Amino acid sequence: MDLQELIQDTLAKVAAAVKATKEGPGMRKAIDIAQGLYGYSLQKPAQQLVPLMSPFYNSIPRVVKPGANSDNWKQITALSSPELFTSERAAGNLFTTTVTPKTAAFKVSALRGEVTREAQAASVTFDDALAKETANTLLISLKLMGQAYLYANVTDLGTPNTPVVTEVNAVGTIGAADYFVVVVGLTGMAANRTTVDLPDVWDGTNAFLAGRAVLSADLNPLQVTTALSGVGLSIISAQGTVTTTGADNGLRIKWTAKPGFCAYAIFVGTVTGAANLHCEAIVSQTEVTLTSLAGTGVLANENTVTIPTADETGNAKHFDGILPNLLAVGSGAYIKAVNGTLTGALADGEVVQIQQAFAALWRTAKIGKFRVVMSGQDVKNLTKKGIISNAMQIFAGMGAEGRVNLTIGAHVGEILNATTGDRCPVEVEPWAVPGTVFILPMEIPYPMANISTPFQWVGNYDWERWEYASTPTTGPIYPFETRCNGVLEPLFTGGCGVLYNIYNG
Repeated sequence: MDLQELIQDTLAKVAAAVKATKEGPGMRKAIDIAQGLYGYSLQKPAQQLVPLMSPFYNSIPRVVKPGANSDNWKQITALSSPELFTSERAAGNLFTTTVTPKTAAFKVSALRGEVTREAQAASVTFDDALAKETANTLLISLKLMGQAYLYANVTDLGTPNTPVVTEVNAVGTIGAADYFVVVVGLTGMAANRTTVDLPDVWDGTNAFLAGRAVLSADLNPLQVTTALSGVGLSIISAQGTVTTTGADNGLRIKWTAKPGFCAYAIFVGTVTGAANLHCEAIVSQTEVTLTSLAGTGVLANENTVTIPTADETGNAKHFDGILPNLLAVGSGAYIKAVNGTLTGALADGEVVQIQQAFAALWRTAKIGKFRVVMSGQDVKNLTKKGIISNAMQIFAGMGAEGRVNLTIGAHVGEILNATTGDRCPVEVEPWAVPGTVFILPMEIPYPMANISTPFQWVGNYDWERWEYASTPTTGPIYPFETRCNGVLEPLFTGGCGVLYNIYNG
């Protein structure tokens, strides 16, 4: 029997065995799931559940001007108002023009991604790895750029003010001991890399908050500064101390806000110095009562916590975002430290601090229509202030089955400027740090202003994908980065406002 005949004979016997299995006794073999002969149902594409939206980024115009590495412009910032009237045979009075030259150097922004050749091959027909990495690199870049628009900072902010620590009796579980407290200031960029604690209760004197264990995975983006510069943390403050008695205490910690800081990390220890300090909270207000402590010193599941020994709040590679531009000397912006909750009552008929800002900006800049940009928590608090609780409306409507559906609750979508009557939209910015509210003009209604927005980004090239070559060291990979070169230009800070150190409540 030659090879061809052997093949045919084998096929015939296999066919007969299969037929016998179907029609009656013959070769049988039980097959169940245990043998693993089943498919793998993999949904595609991958479900990416990561917040990468960047609404504020999308609201800032971006202009490309090739051929230079900085932008220069001139602003007419004042025209004098001389005596208007004159007499017969006499010339009118001259007015003077104040011209201010402006310049802004471009700064490079870049984020790198890479995909191995094997990962790219394995992702075919499922979720193209190179396309996914490229899209995510750009989306993260836009998210971080949106944060930089608000909070990026070139100049160091300095040392936070010394905390004052007092004992509060019968409010917690903190025992009798000597306690030493320091605070470290965070920029808005740093605050976006961690979780900011928000006290749930404010009684006019105390904002209560239980201590939390902050693990190294949460602290590393904030605390590891030995090999980095400008990561957004200040130098450690001077030390506040208190000696408590009893076993049911709380620690009331209070310090004066310093402009530019959006949050503060509170460290507590039982020995003077930094030997056993533990991060008990990261808050966006300058007054809190800790009712319990997660612990002092380094926990067993933590790496050593490094508290900064140098000011890391400024970074020369950054451009100044909106907050430092408004806080700068001579900006003309309306600036107010609230140092408490927003206030509003039936007698006021308004949220006081915001209407005060509107009125002040009308006096100085003659502008009445603003976008009010804030965190979701601040919008929630603003809504509470804008509603008279005993007169809140409940809306009733007919459901699909003829039954009455009730809708309760409210959300502030805009604020009526009591000074000018303009409607000012309230914008919830996902990367805004609670406790800081930006008031930005929606238009510049001046003759020949030649700008329509108070800020814009200008650069010599916008986001582009730059590809690198693989090397024998890296192996077959696709390395690339998204990159742009430009600066946020402060075109009209005098028409803007910022409220900071707003307490939760």
